[in-house]
Amino acid sequence: MDQDGYSRLHRKMNPVAPEIQKKIAFTRHHWFLLAGIVIIGMLLRFYGLNWGLPDRTDLHPDEHDYVVQRALSVSWQKPDPEFINYPSFLCYSTALLHGGMKWLNPDRPDWKAYRSGRTISAVYGTLTILVVFFLARRLDGSIYGPLIAAFWTAILPLHVWDSHVAVTDVMMTFWIMLTLLVSIRLVEEPRPNLAALAGLCLGLATGSKYTAAITCVAPLVAVILARASWGRRIRLLLIAAACALAACFIVTPFSFIRFGDTLKALAYEYTHTHGNHLGFSVPADGIQYHRFLYQVMAAWPFSFGLPLYLAAVWGTIRFFRQPGRHKWVILAFAGTFFLLTGSMTLTPLRYYIPLVVLGALFAGLWLGSEISQPFSSWRRRTGLVITVAIAAYTLPFTVSTTWRYPHDTRIAADQWLKTHLQQGQVVHIFGWKRYGGYLTGTGHVMRQHRETALATIDSIGMNEMIEISSLQYLRWQRHGIKDYVAIYDHLRHNPESFELVAKFDRPFLNRDFYGWLDPMFRSYFVAPTIEFYRHKNADIVLSPDLQVGKK
Repeated sequence: MDQDGYSRLHRKMNPVAPEIQKKIAFTRHHWFLLAGIVIIGMLLRFYGLNWGLPDRTDLHPDEHDYVVQRALSVSWQKPDPEFINYPSFLCYSTALLHGGMKWLNPDRPDWKAYRSGRTISAVYGTLTILVVFFLARRLDGSIYGPLIAAFWTAILPLHVWDSHVAVTDVMMTFWIMLTLLVSIRLVEEPRPNLAALAGLCLGLATGSKYTAAITCVAPLVAVILARASWGRRIRLLLIAAACALAACFIVTPFSFIRFGDTLKALAYEYTHTHGNHLGFSVPADGIQYHRFLYQVMAAWPFSFGLPLYLAAVWGTIRFFRQPGRHKWVILAFAGTFFLLTGSMTLTPLRYYIPLVVLGALFAGLWLGSEISQPFSSWRRRTGLVITVAIAAYTLPFTVSTTWRYPHDTRIAADQWLKTHLQQGQVVHIFGWKRYGGYLTGTGHVMRQHRETALATIDSIGMNEMIEISSLQYLRWQRHGIKDYVAIYDHLRHNPESFELVAKFDRPFLNRDFYGWLDPMFRSYFVAPTIEFYRHKNADIVLSPDLQVGKK
C-alpha cells in the first residue's frame, strides 16, 4: 500500500471530531473577553493571599512543614532540602523567589517566604486558565466552548482555594494540562520537537508532584494514535522519555541522587495515602464514604459547586461519546488518574484538582456547543439560560468560600485572646493547636491537651477557659464515633454547667448542604468554627466590650 492509501485507511479508522476539522477565527473582541476572564481568575486567586501572615504561618500544615520551611533551609551551598516525599520544584521555586527578593531587600523577613510560595501557586493557577482555553480550542474549533471552559476554570472553587496555598497540586495541574495540550498536538503532528515538549512538560509535572508521573499515558497514547510508522513512534517516545527525565532531574535532582531514599519515601506515601486518617479518609459513617464513590457523591459536588458539577458530569459524558482520536488521550489520562487517586483512602480534595479542571473544560465545551446553535434554536436559548444560572451560583459560592481565607477564624480568635483576656489567664485547647486560636509569648497560658482529656472538663479550674475547634469535633461526627460526640455535646449543649463565651464562625453559601455531604466541608482546612467556654459560675474577668456569640 502506498503512503496515500495508508493515510486514507488511517483516517477512516481514526476519525477526527467534526468540530476540530475547521476552527472559527477569533476576533479582537473575543481576545478581550478572554483577557477579562483571566483577570477575574487572577483577582480571585490573589485576593487574601496573605491570610494568616505574619503571625500564623502554621495554618496549613503541608505548606508550613513540607514546602516553605524546606525552602528556607536550602541554599546554593546546601541545595538538598532533606525531604524528598515531595519533589523539590515548588520548594526551589519558592527559595529562588524569596531569595531574589531578599537580595533586593536584605531586611526581608522569613515569613514573606510564605507569600512568595503562595504567589507562585496563584500565578500557576491563573496561567492554567489560559492552558484550559487553548486545550479546549484544540478540542473544539468553536468560539464559545473554549471561552466558557476558561471562565469555569477562572471561577472554579477548588482551584481558587488551593491557589492560596504553597502546596504542589496547582503547580502540578498546570504542567499536566500543558502535557495534555501538547500530546493532542502530537496526535496531529508527530514531530520530534513536540515529543520533546511533551516530555519536558511531563517532567516538570512530575517534578511538582510524583503523582503526575501517571500523565505519561497521554503522550504514549498520542504517539500510538499518530499517523507514523512504528519506528518513528518509538523514536518519538524515546525523545519524550529522555526530555521528561532530564526536566524532572533539573527541578528535583536529589530525588535521583538519593534514589534509594526516594523509593522509601514513595513506599511511605503509599502506606500514608492508603491508611486511616480520622476526618480525612474513607470509610466513614455514610454510604458516600467509600473509595470511588466519595469523589462522585461528596468531594466533587463541593469542589465544583453543585450546578457546575452537574454540568461537568453531562459535559464529560458528551465529550467521550463523540468521535475522534483526541478523546482517547484525555480518557487515558483521566481514567488512569482517577483509578490512582480514587483507590486511596486518604481523600484531601486537592488530590483531584486535575480531574476537576478537566470537568470544568468538558462543561464549557458542552455549553459552548449549545450556544453555538442557530440564533432561533431552543437549544441555544436553553444553553444560555443554563450558563447564566451556573455562573450566578458558582461565582458567589467561590467568593463566599474564598472570603474565609483573609478572615480565618483562627486569626480572629488570636486577636480576641490578646484583647479580651487578662495576663496569666489559662486557656485549655483540646486537639491540635493549629486548628484553633493559640498564642505564645503574650502572658496567656495556653495548655494543649489530647481530646481524651475532654472527659475531665468538669474538673478544670473554675476560672479557666476551654477552647474547641470544629476541625476536631466534626471528625468524630463524620465517623459516627458516639463516645467522642457525647463528650463534645456535654460541653456544647450543657448550659447548666458551661456557658459559651465567644464563637468565631465563617459561614458560606449553602454550607449546611455541603456539610450534609461531608461534615468536614463546613471548615475544610480554613476558618473552622472556634468556641470558648467557661464554667457557668466562673468569675473570669473579660474586657467590658466583649460580645458573646458569633464573630
